[in-house]
Amino acid sequence: MARVVQRRTPPYLLIVFVILFVFATVMAVLSFNKFNTAEEQLVQFRQTERQLISEDLKKLPEIRDMIRQYDKARQTGGLAQTVVAQLRGQVTLLAGDVTGSPSSTFEEARQRIDQTFQAINPPARRGLLMHMVDFNSQLGVKETEIGKLKTGAEQLRADVTKAQGELAAAKKDFMDQLAQKDSQIAAGIEKYTAFSQQSDARLEEIKKTFEQTGAELRTQIAAVGKDLETRTRERDLAIVQYRELLKKLDPRTIDTEQVVYRPDGKVVSVASAEGMVYLDIGAKDRVTEGLQFSVYPYTGIPQSGKGKGVVEVINVSPNVCEARIIQQEKDSPITAGDMVANLVFDSLRSYNLLVEGNFDLNNTGEATPVGNKAIKELIRRYGGNLVKDLSIETDFVVLGDAPVKPKKPDDTAPTEEWDLYQERLKDYNRYQQIKDAATGMKIPVISSRRFMDLIGYVPTKAKAD
Repeated sequence: MARVVQRRTPPYLLIVFVILFVFATVMAVLSFNKFNTAEEQLVQFRQTERQLISEDLKKLPEIRDMIRQYDKARQTGGLAQTVVAQLRGQVTLLAGDVTGSPSSTFEEARQRIDQTFQAINPPARRGLLMHMVDFNSQLGVKETEIGKLKTGAEQLRADVTKAQGELAAAKKDFMDQLAQKDSQIAAGIEKYTAFSQQSDARLEEIKKTFEQTGAELRTQIAAVGKDLETRTRERDLAIVQYRELLKKLDPRTIDTEQVVYRPDGKVVSVASAEGMVYLDIGAKDRVTEGLQFSVYPYTGIPQSGKGKGVVEVINVSPNVCEARIIQQEKDSPITAGDMVANLVFDSLRSYNLLVEGNFDLNNTGEATPVGNKAIKELIRRYGGNLVKDLSIETDFVVLGDAPVKPKKPDDTAPTEEWDLYQERLKDYNRYQQIKDAATGMKIPVISSRRFMDLIGYVPTKAKAD
Protein backbone atom coordinates (compact mmCIF):
# COMPACT_ATOMS: atom_id res chain seq x y z
CA MET A 1 0.00 0.00 0.00
CA ALA A 2 1.38 3.20 -1.05
CA ARG A 3 2.49 5.50 1.73
CA VAL A 4 1.04 8.92 1.66
CA VAL A 5 3.56 11.59 2.75
CA GLN A 6 2.07 14.71 4.19
CA ARG A 7 4.02 17.88 3.35
CA ARG A 8 4.39 20.51 6.07
CA THR A 9 3.87 24.25 5.46
CA PRO A 10 7.17 26.38 5.92
CA PRO A 11 7.20 28.79 8.98
CA TYR A 12 6.97 32.01 7.03
CA LEU A 13 5.90 33.99 10.01
CA LEU A 14 8.91 32.98 11.98
CA ILE A 15 11.22 33.86 9.16
CA VAL A 16 9.63 37.25 8.82
CA PHE A 17 9.96 37.78 12.55
CA VAL A 18 13.60 36.81 12.51
CA ILE A 19 14.27 39.14 9.61
CA LEU A 20 12.50 42.00 11.38
CA PHE A 21 14.44 41.28 14.56
CA VAL A 22 17.72 41.34 12.73
CA PHE A 23 16.75 44.55 10.95
CA ALA A 24 15.69 46.16 14.22
CA THR A 25 18.95 45.10 15.83
CA VAL A 26 20.99 46.57 13.01
CA MET A 27 19.02 49.81 13.13
CA ALA A 28 19.45 49.98 16.90
CA VAL A 29 23.20 49.51 16.53
CA LEU A 30 23.36 52.17 13.84
CA SER A 31 21.25 54.53 15.93
CA PHE A 32 23.50 53.90 18.91
CA ASN A 33 26.64 54.61 16.88
CA LYS A 34 25.10 57.74 15.41
CA PHE A 35 24.13 58.88 18.92
CA ASN A 36 27.69 58.36 20.15
CA THR A 37 29.06 60.25 17.15
CA ALA A 38 26.67 63.11 17.87
CA GLU A 39 27.73 63.11 21.51
CA GLU A 40 31.40 63.27 20.50
CA GLN A 41 30.69 66.12 18.07
CA LEU A 42 28.80 67.95 20.80
CA VAL A 43 31.74 67.56 23.19
CA GLN A 44 34.17 68.78 20.50
CA PHE A 45 31.85 71.68 19.73
CA ARG A 46 31.74 72.68 23.39
CA GLN A 47 35.52 72.44 23.63
CA THR A 48 35.89 74.59 20.52
CA GLU A 49 33.34 77.02 21.93
CA ARG A 50 35.33 77.26 25.19
CA GLN A 51 38.53 77.88 23.17
CA LEU A 52 36.95 80.57 21.01
CA ILE A 53 34.83 82.23 23.66
CA SER A 54 36.14 82.28 27.24
CA GLU A 55 33.83 82.49 30.25
CA ASP A 56 34.91 86.09 30.88
CA LEU A 57 34.07 86.92 27.25
CA LYS A 58 30.60 85.34 27.56
CA LYS A 59 29.84 87.79 30.38
CA LEU A 60 30.04 90.75 27.99
CA PRO A 61 26.56 92.02 27.08
CA GLU A 62 27.25 92.13 23.32
CA ILE A 63 28.58 88.53 23.32
CA ARG A 64 25.57 87.27 25.28
CA ASP A 65 23.30 89.03 22.79
CA MET A 66 25.12 87.31 19.88
CA ILE A 67 24.72 83.93 21.56
CA ARG A 68 20.96 84.49 22.09
CA GLN A 69 20.52 85.45 18.45
CA TYR A 70 22.35 82.32 17.35
CA ASP A 71 20.27 80.05 19.62
CA LYS A 72 16.99 81.69 18.57
CA ALA A 73 17.75 81.36 14.85
CA ARG A 74 18.71 77.71 15.30
CA GLN A 75 15.55 76.90 17.24
CA THR A 76 13.30 78.61 14.70
CA GLY A 77 15.08 77.06 11.75
CA GLY A 78 16.30 80.40 10.45
CA LEU A 79 19.80 81.34 9.24
CA ALA A 80 21.97 81.05 12.37
CA GLN A 81 25.21 83.09 12.43
CA THR A 82 27.81 82.00 14.92
CA VAL A 83 29.39 84.47 17.34
CA VAL A 84 32.64 84.30 15.37
CA ALA A 85 30.80 85.07 12.14
CA GLN A 86 29.02 88.01 13.77
CA LEU A 87 32.37 89.30 15.18
CA ARG A 88 34.00 88.96 11.78
CA GLY A 89 31.18 90.97 10.24
CA GLN A 90 31.67 93.73 12.80
CA VAL A 91 35.44 93.71 12.15
CA THR A 92 34.79 94.05 8.40
CA LEU A 93 32.45 97.03 9.02
CA LEU A 94 35.04 98.71 11.33
CA ALA A 95 37.83 98.11 8.80
CA GLY A 96 35.67 99.66 6.07
CA ASP A 97 34.98 102.68 8.29
CA VAL A 98 38.74 103.13 8.88
CA THR A 99 39.98 102.67 5.29
CA GLY A 100 36.88 103.83 3.38
CA SER A 101 36.72 100.53 1.46
CA PRO A 102 34.04 97.90 2.43
CA SER A 103 36.33 95.05 1.32
CA SER A 104 39.22 96.03 3.63
CA THR A 105 40.64 93.50 6.08
CA PHE A 106 41.53 93.95 9.72
CA GLU A 107 45.27 93.97 8.92
CA GLU A 108 44.82 96.71 6.31
CA ALA A 109 42.86 98.80 8.80
CA ARG A 110 45.50 98.21 11.47
CA GLN A 111 48.27 99.20 9.06
CA ARG A 112 46.37 102.36 8.07
CA ILE A 113 46.02 103.30 11.77
CA ASP A 114 49.75 102.79 12.43
CA GLN A 115 50.63 104.93 9.38
CA THR A 116 48.31 107.65 10.62
CA PHE A 117 49.89 107.70 14.10
CA GLN A 118 53.37 107.82 12.56
CA ALA A 119 52.33 110.77 10.41
CA ILE A 120 50.73 112.83 13.19
CA ASN A 121 53.17 111.67 15.93
CA PRO A 122 50.86 112.49 18.89
CA PRO A 123 52.37 112.96 22.38
CA ALA A 124 50.03 110.28 23.76
CA ARG A 125 48.46 107.47 21.73
CA ARG A 126 44.70 107.64 22.30
CA GLY A 127 41.78 106.57 20.18
CA LEU A 128 41.90 107.61 16.54
CA LEU A 129 38.50 109.33 16.79
CA MET A 130 39.69 111.34 19.81
CA HIS A 131 42.71 112.54 17.81
CA MET A 132 40.39 113.44 14.91
CA VAL A 133 38.24 115.53 17.27
CA ASP A 134 41.36 117.25 18.64
CA PHE A 135 42.66 117.96 15.13
CA ASN A 136 39.32 119.36 14.12
CA SER A 137 39.40 121.74 17.09
CA GLN A 138 42.99 122.73 16.31
CA LEU A 139 42.04 123.20 12.66
CA GLY A 140 39.40 125.73 13.66
CA VAL A 141 41.91 127.62 15.79
CA LYS A 142 44.45 127.61 12.94
CA GLU A 143 41.86 128.87 10.48
CA THR A 144 41.15 131.78 12.83
CA GLU A 145 44.85 132.51 13.11
CA ILE A 146 45.24 132.28 9.32
CA GLY A 147 42.51 134.87 8.96
CA LYS A 148 44.33 137.18 11.34
CA LEU A 149 47.57 136.59 9.48
CA LYS A 150 45.93 137.41 6.17
CA THR A 151 44.68 140.68 7.62
CA GLY A 152 48.14 141.42 8.99
CA ALA A 153 49.71 140.51 5.63
CA GLU A 154 47.48 143.00 3.83
CA GLN A 155 48.50 145.70 6.29
CA LEU A 156 52.14 144.71 5.94
CA ARG A 157 51.90 144.82 2.15
CA ALA A 158 50.59 148.36 2.38
CA ASP A 159 53.40 149.31 4.78
CA VAL A 160 55.97 147.76 2.41
CA THR A 161 54.63 149.73 -0.53
CA LYS A 162 54.92 152.91 1.49
CA ALA A 163 58.43 151.96 2.68
CA GLN A 164 59.53 151.25 -0.90
CA GLY A 165 58.56 154.74 -1.90
CA GLU A 166 60.46 156.24 1.02
CA LEU A 167 63.46 153.99 0.23
CA ALA A 168 63.54 155.17 -3.38
CA ALA A 169 63.63 158.79 -2.22
CA ALA A 170 66.35 158.02 0.35
CA LYS A 171 68.37 156.10 -2.27
CA LYS A 172 68.32 159.10 -4.61
CA ASP A 173 69.47 161.39 -1.79
CA PHE A 174 72.22 158.87 -0.82
CA MET A 175 73.50 158.63 -4.39
CA ASP A 176 73.77 162.42 -4.55
CA GLN A 177 75.77 162.48 -1.30
CA LEU A 178 77.92 159.55 -2.50
CA ALA A 179 78.88 161.40 -5.67
CA GLN A 180 79.91 164.37 -3.54
CA LYS A 181 81.97 162.15 -1.22
CA ASP A 182 83.65 160.44 -4.18
CA SER A 183 84.86 163.82 -5.36
CA GLN A 184 86.24 164.60 -1.90
CA ILE A 185 87.92 161.15 -1.65
CA ALA A 186 89.55 161.58 -5.06
CA ALA A 187 91.00 164.89 -3.94
CA GLY A 188 92.20 163.33 -0.65
CA ILE A 189 93.86 160.40 -2.46
CA GLU A 190 95.74 162.83 -4.64
CA LYS A 191 97.03 164.70 -1.58
CA TYR A 192 97.90 161.42 0.21
CA THR A 193 99.85 160.12 -2.79
CA ALA A 194 101.99 163.23 -2.87
CA PHE A 195 102.57 163.08 0.92
CA SER A 196 103.35 159.33 0.78
CA GLN A 197 106.00 159.85 -1.85
CA GLN A 198 107.64 162.55 0.24
CA SER A 199 107.43 160.36 3.38
CA ASP A 200 108.93 157.33 1.64
CA ALA A 201 111.89 159.37 0.49
CA ARG A 202 112.39 160.79 4.00
CA LEU A 203 111.99 157.34 5.60
CA GLU A 204 114.55 155.81 3.25
CA GLU A 205 117.00 158.57 4.18
CA ILE A 206 116.40 157.98 7.92
CA LYS A 207 116.78 154.20 7.48
CA LYS A 208 120.17 154.60 5.82
CA THR A 209 121.30 156.97 8.58
CA PHE A 210 120.08 154.52 11.27
CA GLU A 211 121.85 151.54 9.72
CA GLN A 212 125.09 153.50 9.39
CA THR A 213 124.84 154.73 12.99
CA GLY A 214 123.96 151.21 14.24
CA ALA A 215 126.99 149.70 12.54
CA GLU A 216 129.24 152.37 14.06
CA LEU A 217 127.74 151.80 17.53
CA ARG A 218 128.14 148.00 17.30
CA THR A 219 131.80 148.51 16.33
CA GLN A 220 132.28 150.81 19.32
CA ILE A 221 130.50 148.35 21.63
CA ALA A 222 132.77 145.52 20.48
CA ALA A 223 135.84 147.66 21.14
CA VAL A 224 134.55 148.69 24.56
CA GLY A 225 133.79 145.05 25.37
CA LYS A 226 137.34 143.99 24.58
CA ASP A 227 138.70 146.88 26.64
CA LEU A 228 136.39 145.95 29.53
CA GLU A 229 137.52 142.34 29.37
CA THR A 230 141.18 143.42 29.52
CA ARG A 231 140.53 145.75 32.44
CA THR A 232 138.52 143.03 34.24
CA ARG A 233 141.42 140.60 34.00
CA GLU A 234 143.77 143.27 35.32
CA ARG A 235 141.36 143.99 38.21
CA ASP A 236 140.99 140.29 39.06
CA LEU A 237 144.79 139.89 39.09
CA ALA A 238 145.11 142.89 41.39
CA ILE A 239 142.45 141.46 43.73
CA VAL A 240 144.25 138.11 43.91
CA GLN A 241 147.50 139.85 44.71
CA TYR A 242 145.72 141.96 47.33
CA ARG A 243 144.15 138.90 49.00
CA GLU A 244 147.46 137.07 49.10
CA LEU A 245 149.16 140.14 50.53
CA LEU A 246 146.36 140.47 53.09
CA LYS A 247 146.88 136.89 54.26
CA LYS A 248 150.59 137.52 54.69
CA LEU A 249 149.95 140.68 56.70
CA ASP A 250 147.03 139.24 58.78
CA PRO A 251 147.23 135.47 59.45
CA ARG A 252 143.80 135.65 61.14
CA THR A 253 142.06 136.17 57.78
CA ILE A 254 139.30 133.56 57.29
CA ASP A 255 139.94 130.92 54.64
CA THR A 256 136.46 130.59 53.12
CA GLU A 257 137.41 127.35 51.39
CA GLN A 258 137.80 125.72 54.81
CA VAL A 259 134.50 127.22 56.02
CA VAL A 260 132.66 125.00 53.52
CA TYR A 261 133.71 121.88 55.41
CA ARG A 262 133.36 123.23 58.95
CA PRO A 263 130.33 121.93 60.94
CA ASP A 264 128.07 124.30 62.89
CA GLY A 265 126.92 121.91 65.60
CA LYS A 266 126.34 118.33 66.73
CA VAL A 267 123.37 115.99 67.34
CA VAL A 268 123.23 115.28 71.09
CA SER A 269 120.20 112.97 71.09
CA VAL A 270 117.59 111.45 68.76
CA ALA A 271 113.88 110.76 69.44
CA SER A 272 113.23 108.35 66.57
CA ALA A 273 109.57 107.68 67.46
CA GLU A 274 108.74 111.40 67.32
CA GLY A 275 111.08 112.06 64.36
CA MET A 276 112.97 114.69 66.39
CA VAL A 277 116.63 115.47 67.17
CA TYR A 278 118.33 117.83 69.64
CA LEU A 279 121.36 119.94 68.69
CA ASP A 280 124.05 121.52 70.92
CA ILE A 281 123.53 125.04 69.49
CA GLY A 282 120.85 127.54 70.42
CA ALA A 283 119.83 131.19 70.54
CA LYS A 284 123.26 132.29 71.77
CA ASP A 285 124.66 130.90 68.53
CA ARG A 286 122.16 132.94 66.41
CA VAL A 287 119.98 129.86 65.68
CA THR A 288 116.40 130.73 64.65
CA GLU A 289 113.26 128.69 63.98
CA GLY A 290 112.94 127.50 60.38
CA LEU A 291 116.73 127.14 59.94
CA GLN A 292 117.63 123.91 58.13
CA PHE A 293 120.83 121.91 58.55
CA SER A 294 122.38 119.07 56.55
CA VAL A 295 123.40 116.14 58.77
CA TYR A 296 126.81 114.47 58.25
CA PRO A 297 128.54 111.56 59.97
CA TYR A 298 131.16 112.31 62.64
CA THR A 299 133.90 111.61 60.04
CA GLY A 300 133.25 115.00 58.39
CA ILE A 301 131.64 116.79 55.43
CA PRO A 302 132.41 115.15 52.05
CA GLN A 303 133.70 117.10 49.05
CA SER A 304 130.31 116.80 47.30
CA GLY A 305 128.47 118.31 50.27
CA LYS A 306 125.89 115.47 50.19
CA GLY A 307 124.64 114.67 53.70
CA LYS A 308 122.88 111.70 55.25
CA GLY A 309 119.79 113.70 56.20
CA VAL A 310 118.16 117.11 56.75
CA VAL A 311 116.61 118.61 59.91
CA GLU A 312 114.63 121.83 60.49
CA VAL A 313 114.72 123.81 63.73
CA ILE A 314 111.28 124.19 65.30
CA ASN A 315 112.10 125.23 68.89
CA VAL A 316 115.09 127.22 70.17
CA SER A 317 116.51 127.45 73.72
CA PRO A 318 119.56 129.47 74.75
CA ASN A 319 122.03 126.57 74.46
CA VAL A 320 120.16 123.84 72.55
CA CYS A 321 117.49 123.58 69.90
CA GLU A 322 114.88 121.02 68.86
CA ALA A 323 114.63 120.05 65.18
CA ARG A 324 112.37 117.70 63.25
CA ILE A 325 113.77 115.22 60.77
CA ILE A 326 112.77 116.19 57.22
CA GLN A 327 114.81 113.59 55.39
CA GLN A 328 117.23 110.77 56.22
CA GLU A 329 118.72 107.71 54.56
CA LYS A 330 117.08 104.39 55.41
CA ASP A 331 120.39 102.54 55.52
CA SER A 332 122.14 105.24 57.54
CA PRO A 333 119.71 106.98 59.93
CA ILE A 334 120.63 110.03 61.98
CA THR A 335 122.33 109.15 65.29
CA ALA A 336 123.78 110.98 68.26
CA GLY A 337 127.23 112.33 67.49
CA ASP A 338 126.45 113.28 63.87
CA MET A 339 127.44 116.78 62.76
CA VAL A 340 125.15 119.46 61.30
CA ALA A 341 126.08 122.32 58.97
CA ASN A 342 124.58 125.08 56.85
CA LEU A 343 126.98 126.93 54.54
CA VAL A 344 125.14 130.27 54.88
CA PHE A 345 124.74 130.10 58.68
CA ASP A 346 127.54 131.07 61.04
CA SER A 347 127.36 131.79 64.76
CA LEU A 348 129.94 134.61 64.58
CA ARG A 349 129.44 136.49 61.29
CA SER A 350 127.32 136.80 58.14
CA TYR A 351 128.92 135.67 54.88
CA ASN A 352 128.75 137.66 51.66
CA LEU A 353 127.42 135.59 48.77
CA LEU A 354 126.98 136.40 45.10
CA VAL A 355 124.30 134.39 43.26
CA GLU A 356 124.30 134.15 39.47
CA GLY A 357 122.55 131.93 36.88
CA ASN A 358 119.34 129.90 36.79
CA PHE A 359 118.41 127.19 39.31
CA ASP A 360 116.35 123.98 39.22
CA LEU A 361 115.06 123.77 42.79
CA ASN A 362 112.62 120.87 42.39
CA ASN A 363 114.59 118.58 40.05
CA THR A 364 112.21 119.19 37.15
CA GLY A 365 115.06 119.27 34.64
CA GLU A 366 114.50 122.96 33.84
CA ALA A 367 116.47 125.76 35.49
CA THR A 368 114.64 129.11 35.57
CA PRO A 369 115.23 132.68 36.87
CA VAL A 370 112.52 131.95 39.47
CA GLY A 371 114.95 129.53 41.12
CA ASN A 372 117.53 132.33 41.33
CA LYS A 373 115.08 134.44 43.35
CA ALA A 374 114.26 131.50 45.64
CA ILE A 375 117.97 130.83 46.37
CA LYS A 376 118.47 134.49 47.30
CA GLU A 377 115.45 134.34 49.61
CA LEU A 378 116.92 131.27 51.39
CA ILE A 379 120.26 133.08 51.88
CA ARG A 380 118.49 136.06 53.48
CA ARG A 381 116.45 133.73 55.73
CA TYR A 382 119.57 131.93 56.95
CA GLY A 383 121.40 135.17 57.80
CA GLY A 384 123.63 135.63 54.74
CA ASN A 385 124.36 138.87 52.88
CA LEU A 386 123.73 139.15 49.14
CA VAL A 387 126.14 141.19 47.01
CA LYS A 388 125.56 142.28 43.41
CA ASP A 389 129.17 142.55 42.24
CA LEU A 390 132.27 140.50 42.84
CA SER A 391 134.84 142.02 45.20
CA ILE A 392 137.48 141.05 47.73
CA GLU A 393 134.70 141.05 50.35
CA THR A 394 132.83 138.23 48.59
CA ASP A 395 133.07 134.93 50.55
CA PHE A 396 131.26 132.57 48.15
CA VAL A 397 129.95 132.58 44.58
CA VAL A 398 126.87 130.37 44.00
CA LEU A 399 126.53 129.53 40.30
CA GLY A 400 123.46 128.00 38.71
CA ASP A 401 123.07 127.02 35.07
CA ALA A 402 124.49 129.52 32.59
CA PRO A 403 122.02 131.59 30.54
CA VAL A 404 121.70 130.49 26.93
CA LYS A 405 123.98 132.48 24.62
CA PRO A 406 121.67 134.46 22.30
CA LYS A 407 121.94 134.27 18.54
CA LYS A 408 122.99 137.49 16.89
CA PRO A 409 120.15 138.93 14.76
CA ASP A 410 120.52 140.16 11.21
CA ASP A 411 121.59 143.74 10.55
CA THR A 412 118.13 144.42 9.12
CA ALA A 413 116.37 143.13 12.25
CA PRO A 414 114.07 145.59 14.08
CA THR A 415 115.29 147.65 17.04
CA GLU A 416 113.30 145.60 19.57
CA GLU A 417 115.07 142.40 18.52
CA TRP A 418 118.47 144.07 18.84
CA ASP A 419 117.57 145.40 22.32
CA LEU A 420 116.53 141.92 23.45
CA TYR A 421 119.75 140.46 22.03
CA GLN A 422 121.88 143.02 23.87
CA GLU A 423 120.05 142.34 27.15
CA ARG A 424 120.48 138.55 26.91
CA LEU A 425 124.10 138.89 25.76
CA LYS A 426 124.77 141.11 28.77
CA ASP A 427 123.39 138.40 31.13
CA TYR A 428 125.45 135.71 29.39
CA ASN A 429 128.68 137.76 29.50
CA ARG A 430 128.12 138.69 33.16
CA TYR A 431 127.79 135.02 34.09
CA GLN A 432 131.01 134.09 32.28
CA GLN A 433 132.91 137.08 33.70
CA ILE A 434 131.86 136.28 37.28
CA LYS A 435 132.79 132.64 36.83
CA ASP A 436 136.22 133.48 35.41
CA ALA A 437 136.86 136.30 37.87
CA ALA A 438 135.94 134.18 40.92
CA THR A 439 138.33 131.46 39.77
CA GLY A 440 141.07 134.00 39.23
CA MET A 441 140.45 135.61 42.62
CA LYS A 442 140.38 132.19 44.31
CA ILE A 443 136.89 132.79 45.69
CA PRO A 444 135.10 129.45 46.30
CA VAL A 445 132.63 128.75 43.46
CA ILE A 446 129.81 126.41 44.52
CA SER A 447 127.43 124.75 42.05
CA SER A 448 123.70 124.90 42.56
CA ARG A 449 123.33 121.20 43.52
CA ARG A 450 126.27 121.29 45.95
CA PHE A 451 125.05 124.56 47.47
CA MET A 452 121.55 123.14 48.13
CA ASP A 453 123.11 120.07 49.77
CA LEU A 454 125.30 122.27 51.99
CA ILE A 455 122.32 124.34 53.22
CA GLY A 456 120.04 121.32 53.77
CA TYR A 457 117.56 122.25 51.03
CA VAL A 458 114.89 119.65 50.29
CA PRO A 459 112.64 120.02 47.18
CA THR A 460 109.01 120.71 47.99
CA LYS A 461 107.78 117.39 46.54
CA ALA A 462 110.45 115.37 48.40
CA LYS A 463 109.59 117.17 51.64
CA ALA A 464 105.89 116.31 51.20
CA ASP A 465 106.72 112.64 50.54
